[in-house]
Amino acid sequence: MEIRKNKINRKSGIYSIIHIDSNRQYIGSAITIEKRFWRHKCDLRRNKHHNHHLQLAWNKYGEKSFLFLVLKYVDDINNLIKEEQVFLDKYSHLTLFNHCFIAGNVLGTKKSDKSKQLMSNIMKGRSKTLQHKANLRIAMQGRVLSKEHKVKISKKLKGRHRSLETRLKISTALRGIKRTEETKQKISKNSSNCSEITRKKLSIAAKNRSVNTLLKMSLAKKGIPLTLEHKQKISNSMKYFKEKQRQQINLNN
Repeated sequence: MEIRKNKINRKSGIYSIIHIDSNRQYIGSAITIEKRFWRHKCDLRRNKHHNHHLQLAWNKYGEKSFLFLVLKYVDDINNLIKEEQVFLDKYSHLTLFNHCFIAGNVLGTKKSDKSKQLMSNIMKGRSKTLQHKANLRIAMQGRVLSKEHKVKISKKLKGRHRSLETRLKISTALRGIKRTEETKQKISKNSSNCSEITRKKLSIAAKNRSVNTLLKMSLAKKGIPLTLEHKQKISNSMKYFKEKQRQQINLNN
C-alpha cells in the first residue's frame, strides 16, 4: 500500500483505501489519520482486518495494488461522522468495500452511552439525500431479521405514537403498492394465528373507535373504486357472518 505524496501529519479527516485497478474503495474517518492508516495496514498484513471484502481483495491483488488517500481534512472532530456520510452517499455501494453505509455504525462493536448520545445529536435533523435513501433501500433488500432483532424492534415501537405528518407520509408511500400473493398469504397466516387474547384486544379496540376516527376512515375510503374481486370478497364475508348469526340464533332457541 502506498501513500500519495501529500504528507498526512497528525490530522483528523476522511480517508480512502482504494484498489487502483478497479477503483473500489473503503471509506472511513479518523481523529488521527496517520494512526488509523498504520492500524489498517497492520491488520491487512496479518490477515485480521475487520472488513472481510477488503481483506479478500488485499490477499488476492497484493499490497502494491492499493493506495491510501486523504479525501478531506476536518478540523472539528464533531463533524467527522457527518463528513464521512457525505462521501458514503457520493459513491454507489457497488464501488465500496464498506459493510455498513451509515457513518459511525460499526457492526459487531459496542459503543458507550456517551458515544451513542454524540452520534444521536449529530444525526438529528439531518435529511437524507435521494441517493442515500436509494442506497439504504438496496442494502436492506433481502435482509432477514432474526427473532431477537424483531423482538427488540417490537419493544422499541410499543407505546410509540406517530405524528400526523409521519402517518401521511406512510399513507402516501403505500398508495398504489400491490402486494404479491406470497405477501398476502403471510399476512393471512399471521392473522389466523392470533391468540384469543389478541383477538379480544383487537375486537375491543375496533368497537371503541371514536367518532372522529370513524369519520376519518370514512373520508379516506370515499371515491376509491372497488375491484370485482374485492366486492366478491366482501359479499362472501357478509354471507359468512350472516350464516354464523343464524346458527347462533338457532342454538339459542
